[in-house]
Amino acid sequence: LRLNVLEGASPFGVPALLEGVVNTLGNELHPILSPDSKTLYYTRTKFAGNTEGNTDSGDAWLSRSTDQGRLWNTSERLNGINTPQNNEVVAVLGTGSDMIVRGTYDAKGFRDEGLSRVAVAAAVSSSTKDGRPTAIPIANLYSASPATGFFMSGDEKTLLLSLERGDSEGGNDLYVSFHAANGGYSEPKNLGSVLNSPGFDFAPWLASDGKTLYFASYGHMGYGSADMFVSQRLDESWTLWSVPRNLGPALNGPGFNAFLSLTSDGKTAYFTSSATPNGTKDIWRTGRAVPVDSLRKQPVVAEVTEASARTFVSGRVLDARTR
Repeated sequence: LRLNVLEGASPFGVPALLEGVVNTLGNELHPILSPDSKTLYYTRTKFAGNTEGNTDSGDAWLSRSTDQGRLWNTSERLNGINTPQNNEVVAVLGTGSDMIVRGTYDAKGFRDEGLSRVAVAAAVSSSTKDGRPTAIPIANLYSASPATGFFMSGDEKTLLLSLERGDSEGGNDLYVSFHAANGGYSEPKNLGSVLNSPGFDFAPWLASDGKTLYFASYGHMGYGSADMFVSQRLDESWTLWSVPRNLGPALNGPGFNAFLSLTSDGKTAYFTSSATPNGTKDIWRTGRAVPVDSLRKQPVVAEVTEASARTFVSGRVLDARTR
């Protein structure tokens, strides 16, 4: 087995498991930071405290930090947007007052289709006085797979999507939509066969330069289950990309590794990882070692061996509440 990995040292530092109350015996996925990096939004599955209990469906949660993300002290469910279906925060906009969330909310209830915009105050509270989520129009949006995913840029001009459509390479591919004059978004455009694999590509995150794309894939060669990759957009067509490069054993390992996101200053990354493909998924944190624009566009081919995979040491501190 051979794969394309980044040349030289990893652009990220040594990852560390989040300290505090975020990680549980359930799964913690899709970390999203507020613009001031003081609030972390994430999704929990297989957790008894969810709206639907211990199931595969996800609830959106938040946690707050007072020391720049070293320790997360509280954990709060977003009752204003959670339903018995899949719910998650996709993006936090502007100064942090509004967010983009998964799904459509209307008089008939909730449908796990598309995206909506809602005030953070309304998402946190079960009261409707702060407003209800408003659907965001996306032209000709459809997916054969219900396991869709989304990324919204901070200026709201670019929407990235993980969908399975008629022109997909295999399972889910990555697509782009652009903000339209009517306030919605254009029909999703496939990002092309260099970026997309014959497998399942998901969890896109576009850096602030508008060109550096991080994503996860089961289809590109990696160290185990899903791995995280990076690619550079080479022109304005959005279909010409550098060959995706594996982020290497510093971040990827034999388990599930996905949902990399960056803080607004681009200096810190958060991602989800598990020690084994079906193991409990937790959120990790790592600092950037080099700036985005220093990443080389040419891949290097490396051999994957058992020794090159990341080693996990896992455990849980028990106290009167958790034992």
